[in-house]
Amino acid sequence: MSAIVVMLASCDKENSFTLDMRIASYYGFMFDGESSLPHRMLLGYDGRRWEQRDPIERFDYEEGFEYEIKVRVKSVKNPPMGGSSRTMSLIKVVSKVEKQTDDCPLQSWDEFIAEHPEHPEWAAPDKSE
Repeated sequence: MSAIVVMLASCDKENSFTLDMRIASYYGFMFDGESSLPHRMLLGYDGRRWEQRDPIERFDYEEGFEYEIKVRVKSVKNPPMGGSSRTMSLIKVVSKVEKQTDDCPLQSWDEFIAEHPEHPEWAAPDKSE
């Protein structure tokens, strides 16, 4: 019983938890609040909804593959202005399948760029992913 208490206290002390998620086979996008420029983002499904996701430490994403992964999510004390209040790091890749994700309602980066030919500078991927 005492081992369980110690483990729970350790998880609470770190303010972290594990999360199983699915990563879409294509990038999505999000606008940067400071520069008003679009950034390519991973699209992740956590069992409840699809969302744009910040980069995941130690995760080498390859477009065209759908992933099932396990990540550790940690709270960030005093995040920088405009920064995320949590970080994610890869624990393991459960599966990697070459396929087109067909159930994500969020628009892909490629669709977004195609809709905005007046901004060719947006087509060059940024380094945020």
